[in-house]
Amino acid sequence: MAHNAAGIVYPPIISSALPTFEVDHNAFWTTYPDYQDEDMDVARKDIARVAKRYYHDVFPRQRTTIYDYCSESFSAQLKKRIFGAYPPTQLVAVVAKPANPKFFPIHHFVFAANCAKFPQLLDVPPDPIKSEMVTLPVSAIVLRSPTAFSILWNYLYSGNINRVYRQLVLKPLDERKAVIRGFWETLFDLEVVDRKLYDITIKAWDECLWEFQLAMPQLNGSPSNY
Repeated sequence: MAHNAAGIVYPPIISSALPTFEVDHNAFWTTYPDYQDEDMDVARKDIARVAKRYYHDVFPRQRTTIYDYCSESFSAQLKKRIFGAYPPTQLVAVVAKPANPKFFPIHHFVFAANCAKFPQLLDVPPDPIKSEMVTLPVSAIVLRSPTAFSILWNYLYSGNINRVYRQLVLKPLDERKAVIRGFWETLFDLEVVDRKLYDITIKAWDECLWEFQLAMPQLNGSPSNY
């Protein structure tokens, strides 16, 4: 069994007995009434199309940017021209002690529709229409790996599952183990709904184990926690 820093026990990473997470429909519809007449699967498909448009139009130069600054006021002001007509609704501060938090701009409904455990949408006073700045509230999430959240961020906006696979496997063998474990645990921490992400992580892990077995004769000793 795998454990995170808080002592939470996760299922074996190679297990095919995956949980079935689902978003609280009523809570989501209360926050986003435009989707209240849609089944969540249908809503997620609509949101995926919107998210992909945001990925190309709102984040054209920001797609892999992590905001490495801290905000004591729990809000951040960013220039509107960075994001165009559809600025993010908030920043997510991914905290992984002892590292400094990493900040990701998000549109809340994209994550709320896909993660059964995600911070609620925070209210913030609207900026003046003529202002060149947009004020974003900051939500903190404690995760083992900011890198893992970056992979999830890219997937929920781009819908590119092949890119997830490449981000998991195109690394040195020992580093790959940590990245795959971190991503797997992030899926459980946030109770991500999309089954494809679990399947692709299991595939990456199985290949990692296979390559490790092939490399064993060349290694001195054996790595722990495999």
